[in-house]
Amino acid sequence: MTCDEFSREFDILYNNITSNQAPSLNSYEKSVFLTNAQESFILSCYNGNGHTGFEGTEAFTSYLSHLTVTNKFNSTDVVTIEVPITNDYQSFGINFNNDVWFIVYESATVIPNGKDTCYPNGKEVSVLPITYDTLDRAKKDPFRKPNERKVLRVSRDSTTGTSLRGVELLCSKGDTFKSYLVKYVKKPNPIVLTNLDTEYSGMRLTVESVNVKTECSLPESTHRAILLEAVQLAKLAFTATNNVQTQNENS
Repeated sequence: MTCDEFSREFDILYNNITSNQAPSLNSYEKSVFLTNAQESFILSCYNGNGHTGFEGTEAFTSYLSHLTVTNKFNSTDVVTIEVPITNDYQSFGINFNNDVWFIVYESATVIPNGKDTCYPNGKEVSVLPITYDTLDRAKKDPFRKPNERKVLRVSRDSTTGTSLRGVELLCSKGDTFKSYLVKYVKKPNPIVLTNLDTEYSGMRLTVESVNVKTECSLPESTHRAILLEAVQLAKLAFTATNNVQTQNENS
């Protein structure tokens, strides 16, 4: 479904569902609702909300595969962390791109003790995500702290002073860090139905910082669900606004 098709069918469904009682929506407003609906759809796929069974799982996996990215960071990509979360272990900082949404798989390659003759090229180990409040308990538990089988990972802001997301990997002291492999679902591009600068000159309108016409990057089979969700969101917004106006008139 192209942007023009999204726009036309949105109008048809929206007018039908509101019985032509709601004011028409412009391209910018429809773009906002479609983008929000797209994100809601992806979240539902990721969390499996409202769907069960093998066929549902296979479909969702197929949808998310269009947004799945694999990156490998080597030792040369490690950034300095001025204040490590703990001095009990080695800390290695990694900065992500700003499109990282959900991490679905990760592993690290280290050389245990820095000179392990059994793994001269490094050993692939699991990466265990933990929160700040559970780190202290992990340090006290010999089965949860970093060892030759696993590396701990905590999320943190990028070290570059930007809004980019970063992580801090915690390895046992003496281990040599080789690489970090991460597979993640990236944040989708917004659905923008028109060139906003052209249609709304001087207003500087954007949808998630995008102001040019942008097609939906998800497969065609998802477009109908995204469209229906967007229309429902628009209806809810109209109903909420109408209710507030009615209450104000009656007060």
